[in-house]
Amino acid sequence: MKKTAVLWKKYYKENKNTPEFNYTGQLGARVVEGGTMVRLWSPVAEEVRLNLYSDGGEGKVRRDGYGVLVRDESADENAGLVMTVPMTYDRKNGIWVYMTEENLAGAYYDFDITIEGVTRKSSDPYAVAAGVNGQRSMILPREMSNPEGWKEDKAPERTGTNVIYEINVREFSYQLEMGEDAGRYTAFKRFLSGENFGIKGTSYSINPFEHMKKLGVTHVQLMPAYDFGSVDERMTTEEFNWGYDPMNYNVPEGSFSTDPFSGETRVREFKEMVQALHTAGFRVIMDVVYNHTYNLENSFQKTVPWYYYRVSENGETSNGSRCGNDVASERLMVGRFILNSIMYWAEEYHIDGFRFDLMGLLDTELMNEIRRNLDERFGKGEKLIYGEPWAAGDTEMEDGFTPALKKNANDFLDKNVGFFSDDIRDDIKGSVFDPKSTGFVNGGCIDQEMVDAINAKLAETGELKTEDIPEKRIEEKIAAAVTAYHERGFSPSQIVRYVSSHDDLTLWDKLTITTPDEELRKKQNILAAAAYILGQGHIFMLSGEEFLRTKGGEDNSYNLPITVNRLDWAECIRNKDIVELYSELIYIRKNCEALADLGPKAYKRVKIMKAENGVVAFQAEDIFVVLNSNETKAYSPVPEGSWEMIIGNIDDRVSSEKWNERVRSFDQVSVTVYKRINIPMGNSIVDIYMDDNKVIRD
Repeated sequence: MKKTAVLWKKYYKENKNTPEFNYTGQLGARVVEGGTMVRLWSPVAEEVRLNLYSDGGEGKVRRDGYGVLVRDESADENAGLVMTVPMTYDRKNGIWVYMTEENLAGAYYDFDITIEGVTRKSSDPYAVAAGVNGQRSMILPREMSNPEGWKEDKAPERTGTNVIYEINVREFSYQLEMGEDAGRYTAFKRFLSGENFGIKGTSYSINPFEHMKKLGVTHVQLMPAYDFGSVDERMTTEEFNWGYDPMNYNVPEGSFSTDPFSGETRVREFKEMVQALHTAGFRVIMDVVYNHTYNLENSFQKTVPWYYYRVSENGETSNGSRCGNDVASERLMVGRFILNSIMYWAEEYHIDGFRFDLMGLLDTELMNEIRRNLDERFGKGEKLIYGEPWAAGDTEMEDGFTPALKKNANDFLDKNVGFFSDDIRDDIKGSVFDPKSTGFVNGGCIDQEMVDAINAKLAETGELKTEDIPEKRIEEKIAAAVTAYHERGFSPSQIVRYVSSHDDLTLWDKLTITTPDEELRKKQNILAAAAYILGQGHIFMLSGEEFLRTKGGEDNSYNLPITVNRLDWAECIRNKDIVELYSELIYIRKNCEALADLGPKAYKRVKIMKAENGVVAFQAEDIFVVLNSNETKAYSPVPEGSWEMIIGNIDDRVSSEKWNERVRSFDQVSVTVYKRINIPMGNSIVDIYMDDNKVIRD
């Protein structure tokens, strides 16, 4: 009788401490001194045969009844077959081995694996290169794929502030006049020239690297660029997908390459992209998806059935990812695979950080081990890691392990494992789960006043208990976010501050729903930017947010046409005034040591002056910030000392009964920033008058 998922789960639990389930050596195919070595971990296989090919195959795929790309059975699986050889089982280590004196560099391969009497063809889960659509793995020594100058490539020096800019390789350059390079890895190398590229359908031109430099970006986060299964790499049609569908974890995606049939080309072009970003002054972060795989028809399942996946006691596949499966990170060899994969990308591709998709489905022990290994190998904090501290649903994690959820961060996660703050995101502009909901910048404070009044009345009548009334108003929540929620035990090193990412509505689309008036909406957009940029923690933004990026109101564009998802660089030109304000806010943030401080005591460098009536005002040592969400002017005193306005309305003096020597007025729906004047000028405020409302810098 063949084992069910439940019986496999029981078997692995009973054998988890045996040597064959604790292999620590190298896996995959490598050219070594004296020949070529191929190792595959499959302790439950009865027989494994290695197939060697002259090419990467046809890569034929079709979509099944659910729209999932699967191997096309009409394809000739043996096309290009050169030889088939048996592999030898190393019982002590649970691995199958083939060694030859021949140098097999450039050869493609896969396995015929027999388990419980059934033989299935599989790629290598530990492959570092692959043919088209990842169906055949490739033996690729490092020296075959390194671009010129790769050994000298290194990341730019770290700065005090991390400003992370999220991009998709295809979206980023798709709209530019770049010929075949548009939407591919190779576009990035061309940006180094400093040349402006025409924007399709317009008379405008731009160089994205120059734009990001002026904006103040320090890190570029690449949406999935490993080999994913949701796009046919042959590109016989115009397909698009974000790529949160892993196939080969240690192989670059082929659809971004100029030649997806060549395993070597995609590797070299990926490295050239990283090299170009480094040369331009940007660190590179990779979006990694270790919480689930594209489907169960993959090398994990074919080599060690149900070992890599969580199942319930009744045999159902765990689906906390809502993508069909959950990877069992807590199992020893799975966690080791993930750790080794991270280290491989960091070492081989010079990746500077990792963003973990649905990190809440991974266990804290693994995340801490990743943090520890990166620190030991590259230096403490040299590599940035953060993730989504949530899951899409419940998962069947084994007992004794803790999921890397936000609620577990303080007690179980290293303080240098960051996480996205959904509190900041939703408090600023409303919940992502309700398009019409509002936050601080778009009417939420007025709504809160109404709620407070209703709650007070209900409390008087006994219909609502006092303890059920929310403790904090929206203004107080925004103020708490400035110091990265230190009162909850968090440190700025843990907090990723943002209002938009590839998921959900763009900031502009969200505000379009809640605010019909376009001019008011622009003010709210700037106020939202100020609310997350001017605070302690890491700064994160969706590419194009700074020029009012829209996806036409689509809140989940993962598989919509590239015409919906492409980055419309023409809007960067049209909204240059908004871009300039973003740049100024980032400049202020970078130059304010109190806000750049990521330490656990950083909160002591910030003083909240006001958090009520739609206004949040705070002093961060040498800067004073006022966020006014009201559609009328607001008033607040400026701290003691001499200050000059660097962002704000031209004439902030207050007259009549509201006047005193320290009170200033603040425009409706605005951000105002003062900088301390470090020369003795008495106790009066220095009034600064600015032409055309431009920002003044020292």
